[in-house]
Amino acid sequence: MRETKVLVIGATALACGLALRLGADCTVADSGWSAGAEFADAMVAEPIDPGKNRAPRTAELVEELWERNILSRTGEVHCPALAGAFAKRFCEAGSRVLLGTRVLGIARRENGFAVTLFLPREGRTELLAERVIDTLPQDFMAYRKTFSLMLADGIPDVGADGSPRLRRGRFADESVLTFDVPRACTLPGAEKIADAWLTENRARLGNAHVASPALAFGYRFDAVTDTERDGVRYVPSASYPDAVSAFEGGETLCL
Repeated sequence: MRETKVLVIGATALACGLALRLGADCTVADSGWSAGAEFADAMVAEPIDPGKNRAPRTAELVEELWERNILSRTGEVHCPALAGAFAKRFCEAGSRVLLGTRVLGIARRENGFAVTLFLPREGRTELLAERVIDTLPQDFMAYRKTFSLMLADGIPDVGADGSPRLRRGRFADESVLTFDVPRACTLPGAEKIADAWLTENRARLGNAHVASPALAFGYRFDAVTDTERDGVRYVPSASYPDAVSAFEGGETLCL
């Protein structure tokens, strides 16, 4: 049985900051294929405070986002490009990162947790972890589910509150339109909700058009969540207000 000191579930922004800190002592498992998908694929475009004092690795991340033109000096962010910045750091961390990997079960043991995984090539396998930290939203948590569209070539006449709400992107003609959707909603269902609104409100779009739908749902929490159940610690990355804050949450997480 393979062993790891810390198993982190979800290749999230928070997991990225934590992996850089723990290095080879950390294994990250995610059923998807993207890094920081809860912000990048979900197109969560909440502004990032550019003047805030940050932990060292987070300050380096912010500087790189500026240099790569992903983040403006006023805090607007080009969401999809965040995935590459996080993927780079996962590669640098020295942690084992298992993408396309499902967590089938977690069982308490005297010396930690026996975790059953299903990997794309190896199939079903067992991992012994001293600690398990889950960075994904859970059904028992209080959150609101969202679906976003990236718009280009214009800024529609939509406010910053309510549903949908508008956030400006990194570039002058870029914006993100975000809808609240039911918790049980599927991506096709969310696309239908967005399409119905677009059809009824075509005049409010002006010259703007849909450049891309989100590839994943976003999750809005009222506050950062950090809780424990059956020995597993749950710290959803999406409960942080923005991608940089979530990364810093992982860098500074008290273990």
